Amino acid sequence: VLAFAVLAAIGAAGAALLSAYTTDRDYARLIAQGDQAAAGNQPFQALEAYSGAIAVRPESMLAHLKRGRLYRELGELDAAARELRRAIELDPT
Repeated sequence: VLAFAVLAAIGAAGAALLSAYTTDRDYARLIAQGDQAAAGNQPFQALEAYSGAIAVRPESMLAHLKRGRLYRELGELDAAARELRRAIELDPT
């Protein structure tokens, strides 16, 4: 019974690590896609990618900051202010 509990704990830890790795990889991929789209003058694709990054990692200050800057460039000042305030809430520094 003890061996089964140890194996179950190891399996659960492995699954948690894999999930965290997958989330980190997806987040990094979406941020990179957003950056590439923004640099390529494709703001709506960039917004979609940054929104995806926020869906994967809602506590990401960086994704909110990037989305806020892009909204500001598009003249969407209310949306920009909302995103930039959220970025500040997540990381006041």
